[in-house]
Amino acid sequence: MSVLFFRLLFVFVVLASCCTQVSGNPGSLGRVFSVPVTIDISGLMPFYDTLPPDEKDEQLRDWACYALRSSLDLTSDGEMPVRHPALRDTLPGEVSPGRVFSLSTAEWGVVAAPDILRNKPLLGGLIDRKYATCNCLPEKVYLFAYRVVSSSTISIAFAGLINAKDLFTPEYGYYSATVSTLADFSNFISRIDDVVNFQRQPGGIILGGRKYVQDERRSLTMEEIAVLYQAYNPPVVPDGRTEKTPGPAQSRRQTASQSAEVNVGFSLDAELDYAGLAEDIREFAGQRSASVQTPDSSFSALVSRHHADLLAAANSLKNRHDKRPFFALRRRYEGSDKAAEMLFNEGLYKIEMRHAYQAARYDGNLQGTRLGMILFYTDLMAKLWMLDYKGAAPRSIRGFRTVEEISVPKLYWVDLARLSKTRLWFGLRQDGFDIYGDKILFQPAVTRVYAASSDPLLPGREGQPNYPSREFLGWWDRHYETIAAVEPYFHKLDQIQKWSCIFMMLKGKKSQLLDFLMSVPVRRDMDFESWSKSETAISKINIPFLDRHKYGRTTECLPLLRSKSFLLMEWNYVLSGGVSLASWKDIRAKMQKHASPVNRPTTQPPEVHRTGRGSSPTTGRSGRFPAGNKSDQDSSARQAPITAEERRNYGTFSAEREQDAIKLNWSKGPAMAPYELVSSLAALQQENSRGHEGERIFNGVSNIQTVVRVKEWNVYLVKTAVSRDKWIYLGVNPGKTEKYSAKAAAAFSKADIFCAMLVSDAYARKLALGKPVVR
Repeated sequence: MSVLFFRLLFVFVVLASCCTQVSGNPGSLGRVFSVPVTIDISGLMPFYDTLPPDEKDEQLRDWACYALRSSLDLTSDGEMPVRHPALRDTLPGEVSPGRVFSLSTAEWGVVAAPDILRNKPLLGGLIDRKYATCNCLPEKVYLFAYRVVSSSTISIAFAGLINAKDLFTPEYGYYSATVSTLADFSNFISRIDDVVNFQRQPGGIILGGRKYVQDERRSLTMEEIAVLYQAYNPPVVPDGRTEKTPGPAQSRRQTASQSAEVNVGFSLDAELDYAGLAEDIREFAGQRSASVQTPDSSFSALVSRHHADLLAAANSLKNRHDKRPFFALRRRYEGSDKAAEMLFNEGLYKIEMRHAYQAARYDGNLQGTRLGMILFYTDLMAKLWMLDYKGAAPRSIRGFRTVEEISVPKLYWVDLARLSKTRLWFGLRQDGFDIYGDKILFQPAVTRVYAASSDPLLPGREGQPNYPSREFLGWWDRHYETIAAVEPYFHKLDQIQKWSCIFMMLKGKKSQLLDFLMSVPVRRDMDFESWSKSETAISKINIPFLDRHKYGRTTECLPLLRSKSFLLMEWNYVLSGGVSLASWKDIRAKMQKHASPVNRPTTQPPEVHRTGRGSSPTTGRSGRFPAGNKSDQDSSARQAPITAEERRNYGTFSAEREQDAIKLNWSKGPAMAPYELVSSLAALQQENSRGHEGERIFNGVSNIQTVVRVKEWNVYLVKTAVSRDKWIYLGVNPGKTEKYSAKAAAAFSKADIFCAMLVSDAYARKLALGKPVVR
């Protein structure tokens, strides 16, 4: 009997065998565990109640897993399993149906709700997630089911013991195959919904995948996969130019030596009807435009003054497609509070929007193919959902909010008005897969949602997404699998991302093991406008496609997607973007990361390796498997990892045994104080509570101990129970906000912007000398 068994027996005494039936034979271990353990979260409920519904479910899984691990002495100092908004960027927390953790190098544990443990393919997917991060598997997997017993109590019980290798059998939806022919490949594809691993070997490849549900819209077809392979391996004509339509002749195929860099993807690009825009600008210059109808003489005088500039801008647009003179005119009066200048800028903006449209762009010979239709569909649906275009957004997803439903704090209004153009696109999630020698391991989802915002008057200059884009797309990025469960085409998109990784790796290694896909017949005459009529989700929206010939385009065209004007703002919210698939840069970075290659694989499921407890993995039958968790490589979206000292400043999280229960506690640290103060003040203003005007607002924050006025309604020093031996320096409507660690504001025009940071007791006392105490 393992050491782990006695540990579990000692800690839990006996745990519930749980009514959940799990395949495999728990043996004596399952028979001994018969009484559940109670987790008391009553002290965490005030915080828990502030979380949105979707975060509450994830938080319960975090706490159940932490309590179990703590009982087994597997937690470390400084762990902070709290999904507090102040920690969202540095400690965002996992989003998945369950939690997988290491009990030892030979044993893992899974904590999940009973229905998840009954779903065998989904349980296998949880193991795939961890397997991809370390390239090693345990011998045994212990299952633990958690249940919410009451509003402040979680019950956790032993639910079974399985052999890890069983998770890679058809019983758990797993199928593997050694593929060297088109027939092998076709047979494998027909069995799976999701490819989860790939390994190259001389003369063939080993593929592994899972079958989740019977839904034809989830899995890819042979033709769709072949389109992608042919896109990554375009044929060439004798003079070296890429041929438009691929042919089966091997000699005509473009090799990796000819081009390792192949761009494959799709986008809806924002375009302008230059001729139409130029003509409208001429009408505007002659004050005949319908965009602005006003008797204001000062406006007429302003237009007359710029008559020559407007004509020059029109000529530049029509003859050279040069937008710079036009944007220079718009920039001139941006932000003006003079009525005539505001009308001038608004008129030019309306003219621009009237002649803006989107044109589809297919990279990699995808136009007219089913794969191209999938990329077009998923990209367009994301934009339609984001704007809730004609009520398209799904309302059944917990936590999902459209752009219009996201309340924008006044703090971000200036940026939103300026950065009103957002480019969103789907790309490869770098922490969703890894490459070990000739093997690729995938997590259940490898697709990421990216966003960047820009000023329409400064085209080409992109930066961090504006507030509503960040909130909407950040949520989607973390809940991609939730979205895909509602719209299976996003599962298809994720499959496309995975196969693009495989194909780019083969191309980078100059391997032609899958060249039989070059001979698969592919339809290339499809049109999205016609194809979309067969898809209920988009056909009922009735997208108004435009006449592509009018604009001289060969691909589908449609109006520029933009939101209704934001409350108290005049500018529309404009969207563009698309889908980017795996590039050589993505694959090369992964291939260089792990120096130790694996040996030749077998045709069996991923090898299970037993290693010594508490030590590094040792060499198994198929070679050395490196261990260790990965860090997220998508640095553009996340801040640097939080340090141990920073964690301590945010507080201490602990699990204490009290009689028959484990009580979880969180003692907040001083770093939480500035965030909680400004959030409370902004919330009070948003509620427009009576009796909280001016300095009386401090009376509405219960844990404030002292408030010192340094400068009336400008600078205050605040002491709270959470700030401990430090003070909070509070700035109200400061000129610059960069230096403050915490910022918040209500979402209405007269709201104040509250900014705060911690300062030492010595500094605060020096600053407060002779100043009045207002509370």
